[in-house]
Amino acid sequence: MRKILILFPIIFSTKLYAEGTCLENSITQHDMNQCAGLDLKSASAELQRVLAEIRKHYKHEPEFLEKLDKSQKVWSSLVDSNLEMLYPLKNKQKNYGTVFPMCSAFDRTGFIIQRVAFLKKWLVGHGDGEVCGGSVYHSYCLSNDCSKL
Repeated sequence: MRKILILFPIIFSTKLYAEGTCLENSITQHDMNQCAGLDLKSASAELQRVLAEIRKHYKHEPEFLEKLDKSQKVWSSLVDSNLEMLYPLKNKQKNYGTVFPMCSAFDRTGFIIQRVAFLKKWLVGHGDGEVCGGSVYHSYCLSNDCSKL
């Protein structure tokens, strides 16, 4: 009986996520909160992947990397401040209900998606004639070593 109790959540969660999106298959608020958490985890992993890729391409640009790190810290603080403004009351669960974990995860995920979209310009590069590219490499240099040019 104990083995069945241990396996039931695993089997149930596999079925829950097998067809359609996690949120579409959610039955309870707890399920929805978990799905939002999974989305947040996925978005955070993508942000870390993009940052690592940028650091790899721009490894010969210490001033840029320093500014990137500073920008990330400020951005992270801004996200936290925005979420505090959106949900200002101290006891979040009591004041915003059982949907709070889901809502705050969705909001944080949205900020991360916007940040990833912004940062990807350093992975795509700019094309010929772009005079306002700043620190963004030309797209050619992202696939070729231009550090000696």
